Amino acid sequence: MRFPFRFYRGGPTDHVVKYVAGERQAEGRGKMFLVGPRTTIVRVPTTDLTIPFAFTELTADGQEVVIQGELLAGLMLEEILTRRDFSIDVASDDYTSDDPTKIEDDARHALQVYVRREVLGKTLQAALASTASIQDAVRDAIGKDAKAFTAIGVQVRNLFVTSVSPANLDLKRA
Repeated sequence: MRFPFRFYRGGPTDHVVKYVAGERQAEGRGKMFLVGPRTTIVRVPTTDLTIPFAFTELTADGQEVVIQGELLAGLMLEEILTRRDFSIDVASDDYTSDDPTKIEDDARHALQVYVRREVLGKTLQAALASTASIQDAVRDAIGKDAKAFTAIGVQVRNLFVTSVSPANLDLKRA
């Protein structure tokens, strides 16, 4: 006979929430829970996500540039719990949906709007010469209005633009 209960222990960097019959019962970082047949365990990582990006955008003079970098972001616990399914299969410790993998794509899409707005106001020459100013301007714009990120449950911690280069290979060689 198989015992219908198991123990689940969250990692030290995971915020674990226990739901029994749909009701939130207990939660905490790295907690251990007894899991029964009506129990759902939700695991949300508390560590920062490093999200690489590469966008091809048009400048004010109609030239394409490639902007590459990384977005450092954290998950906002309450927003994630209400908007995404981070529940896990206790036996395998795997997520039961693909929602956790969608977070990075959603953050990239939100970031692209800010980057596009900034690059569209610059000529090709100005964009190529101002990697740091693009980074600072996008970081400031997110700081003033981060609705696109809070709507998906992401808090931007930092932004790094590592390179801005022309998309046209002939321009790149010149």
